[in-house]
Amino acid sequence: MQGTITLTIEGENLCFQQLDENLNICATKYISKGEQIRTNHKSELNRWIYKKKFDSDDFEENFDRFLDMFLSQKDALHKIAQELNVSINVYITSEQAQFGYSLTKRQLDQLNLLGVDVHFHIFSYGMI
Repeated sequence: MQGTITLTIEGENLCFQQLDENLNICATKYISKGEQIRTNHKSELNRWIYKKKFDSDDFEENFDRFLDMFLSQKDALHKIAQELNVSINVYITSEQAQFGYSLTKRQLDQLNLLGVDVHFHIFSYGMI
């Protein structure tokens, strides 16, 4: 199992520099409205993305660090979320047909404090 954890902020009118300053974190990727993101597909919104990669051995540790980093900025995130779409996305890939992961009570409590939507995207290639 491997993948990425992202915090994505998206909207029509967002200023990348202002988000960097308000969150005291620089995005790992900026996507402007109209930018080509895939073949025959352009972004419909501006997107500020912070991405953290993980492997199966360190998912829990990386998720904890990711949550801790944004918890220190939760007031700014709450204010941003009043005007823009804010979400955490976890993209997981695996070559196993069946696999699982767990979130700790601490992680669930932290997600609740952040107050943003969380989405899990699971891609299994089904090899045994």
